[in-house]
Amino acid sequence: MVCHGLETYTLHYASWFYTGAILFLVISGFLYGRKPVPDPKTYAIGRLQRVGIPYWTFLVFLLPFYLYCSDISPLNVCSSFALTACGLRKGFEQLPGMNHLWFIAAIVACYISIPLLQRFRGRGLKTVLAGYLLFAIDIFVLDGRYYWFPLYVTAYFMGNLPRTSLRQAFAITSVLTLLTLVNLSYLPIHLRYHLLRSLFPLLLTLLTIRLFEDFHLTRLPNFLAYLSLISFPLYLIHNPLMMGPCSLATLTTSPALNMIFIIGLSLLSAVVLHLLSQRLTQWLGRK
Repeated sequence: MVCHGLETYTLHYASWFYTGAILFLVISGFLYGRKPVPDPKTYAIGRLQRVGIPYWTFLVFLLPFYLYCSDISPLNVCSSFALTACGLRKGFEQLPGMNHLWFIAAIVACYISIPLLQRFRGRGLKTVLAGYLLFAIDIFVLDGRYYWFPLYVTAYFMGNLPRTSLRQAFAITSVLTLLTLVNLSYLPIHLRYHLLRSLFPLLLTLLTIRLFEDFHLTRLPNFLAYLSLISFPLYLIHNPLMMGPCSLATLTTSPALNMIFIIGLSLLSAVVLHLLSQRLTQWLGRK
């Protein structure tokens, strides 16, 4: 939200905060690395409901606003929303304020890969190094086009490591981050961007786990636990309120006041979307 807020007002340093979705990918991969998927069918249905129901509900409720507020023809709006509902880039690229939805196709692709990845569970640090090798190939051969997938793979295999090996993975990640920082001036700008925004979330996740262990923290405060439940709806909702035809960024002459209002409305809307998605999931479960 900080990143998109800075982008909205064309301020500097927005790219430095472009790590939220990447951090989620790392945490998701790490957590799934800690638990096997015994039944791929049940797992697939659960993931489809977890992502699809909030996502499609969000699109259905947003469509009338884009039809009313957008300068795009109604036919193009409807066709773009239909493509976006399928997770296709061609759809949301034509809808201002919806560029953040690239993440949906990425996380679904990562979820689909988990039954395959779990076949390599239990092979220790070698799998993490293989994940880093895939990441290096993507960065230096494919210009970082699919950086999110090898990053997810690396985090997944880290999640499956025992404590001793996990500390070794933390040391390896720290060294790689340090080497990147030392050689930053020799790297093309786009590679600097991909490397730093990928390595820092990995390092932050591993560091946080280490701190939780050292301080014997076993649970989050209730406020943060609830905030985690609405994080995905919040991710979906906040960007259209900042950019595009539904933007509230110019509601008043004060950018700070506008952002406070946008954040408040985003949180309220995320709670509503979360509760509605829960009801729809329960209803579909009874069917």
